Amino acid sequence: MPFTISAEFLLGTYQGRDSGGKPERYPSPDRLYKALVSVAYRTFQYEHQQSDNPSGLSDEDISAALDWLEGNPPDSIYLPHSDFSAYGRSSSSVVYRDKGYIEGLSKKALSKKAQPKVAAALASTSVTYPDKSSEHLLTWQWEQRPSPSIESTLSQLCWEVPYLGEACSKVRLSAQSIQSEDYPISGSVIKDKAVGFESLMRRGHIIFAYPGKGRLEELKQGYEQINPTKASSKVDSRKAEQNLLDALPMLDTAQQASYSIPAAKTSDLKVPWPDLIVIPVELDQSENTESQWVPERHEFVGWSVALHRFLVRQWGLNPPPSLLGKYVVNEEELRPANNVAIQILSESLGAAADLISDEVKGCGFPAFIVMLPDTMPEADKQALFRVCRESQGKHLFFSRNVGRIRLGSAAYFAQARLWKQPPVDRVRFWRPFPMAVSEIRPMPDDARTGRRWKAAESMYLALGHVWRDDFSDPSDQEEPATYEQRIWQMVHTVSSDRSPMHIYDAHPIFDVNMQDFAHHVNKQNVLRGTSGLISIDGQQRSLQCAAISIGQSRHLGGGLLLPVDLPQELVESSGEQGRKVPVWLQK
Repeated sequence: MPFTISAEFLLGTYQGRDSGGKPERYPSPDRLYKALVSVAYRTFQYEHQQSDNPSGLSDEDISAALDWLEGNPPDSIYLPHSDFSAYGRSSSSVVYRDKGYIEGLSKKALSKKAQPKVAAALASTSVTYPDKSSEHLLTWQWEQRPSPSIESTLSQLCWEVPYLGEACSKVRLSAQSIQSEDYPISGSVIKDKAVGFESLMRRGHIIFAYPGKGRLEELKQGYEQINPTKASSKVDSRKAEQNLLDALPMLDTAQQASYSIPAAKTSDLKVPWPDLIVIPVELDQSENTESQWVPERHEFVGWSVALHRFLVRQWGLNPPPSLLGKYVVNEEELRPANNVAIQILSESLGAAADLISDEVKGCGFPAFIVMLPDTMPEADKQALFRVCRESQGKHLFFSRNVGRIRLGSAAYFAQARLWKQPPVDRVRFWRPFPMAVSEIRPMPDDARTGRRWKAAESMYLALGHVWRDDFSDPSDQEEPATYEQRIWQMVHTVSSDRSPMHIYDAHPIFDVNMQDFAHHVNKQNVLRGTSGLISIDGQQRSLQCAAISIGQSRHLGGGLLLPVDLPQELVESSGEQGRKVPVWLQK
């Protein structure tokens, strides 16, 4: 049966700094442990108990409870939404209240009723949490509960904790067991199984300090160094605690655990565009001097837009929403993740042109491929195929500077294989051609993890948009409150260790005329191209030969994923998931 400790901040705010002096967004398990140690000594007179102990907790009970926490970080933590304006930054403002070192508090000074001197301290930025009526409390969760006696001791210790962090962060701690079906709380971060630097260096993971074995002894030794008094003397708790924490961090036994947002189960990703219509292309010799149509990379979007407009015009009245990309607003039903997409197959693809499957290339090359999404009704697919077939021999115009082309006889492929199977001695990776245009502006740093928005995050989001329905968790009823939170949640899900996808060597790509690589461009936005090596789990065999495109222009000539087959000897397995990593990119 799982065990939890929850923290309700009575004023709705939390103030605290980590060992480096930076403001914390959430208190760590190590901070919780030190608060319980403080209560054990101050309230329950731990190791100084008299014969008539009214608390009912013996030194043995407290020692057993603290020992259970040492070397036992929470298996999961629920982190409520919080507002923190100064994440990752330390304030330079000076407070004008009693904080910092307490000086001049000797018995002689007290006898003269002299006011103690209070040194200046830097201000701490508060973190605001929602109340418990709107969201779960901050909760540390252990999958296995302790013994009943330890659980009872922890419950009594938690009840006496007045605050976490600074004294203004009033708190009410509660410890209890929960049912197995309620563990973990939906939306919790899960402790990674990896240990050491392997876990601490992973992108986007949240690092928390927790008490290691011997933590209590280290705290006691530090206390004795700062307060060299006799063991029998009374503890001046307020002064001793303040000076101890400020002057001696004591980090030798403080361990670190890595936590990450779990991904939805994605054992069988769907093929986003399972069916294809192949339309071969011929040059109009009266307007072209070349023998074969080989469009430039910056013309792919323009030619695809031209064919899209042509097909809509040829359809006539009431073309389907999946072709137009426009849907009736329905609050009860989300619009599909993907629409009809148009891509170009030609020698412009370079070496990837040799990997096109024989059945597709046999229809004619070069060619357009019209990619039909899995959500498109079968009747609309067949109707669109008739439109393509009836367009045989008609001309397509793109620009006055480029000659027209003539459309050939269309062919329909259900459950199509656009690419050849990779050889048995090769591992398939992917790269976007000519680039994956970022779909949104760069996001602010993630409030929960501090993760920064880079090229890899843009590509993870692009993959998440293609497989939006596969990566979303329908059992999670807690929708993130803001647009930025929803974007970051998708990025964390797709980039999680449990995800079948990973991106290596992500980097930005720029071109003189970036507008040529996107259909719609807002004047206030700066177009950003990205590229990288994409790994899709080898168990996703249905995707090894599928037609896939990502990015802002994935429906109109941009972001087509081209296969990159690497020899087995240049690829190594990494991590518990056996993820394939090129040796030159192995960390």
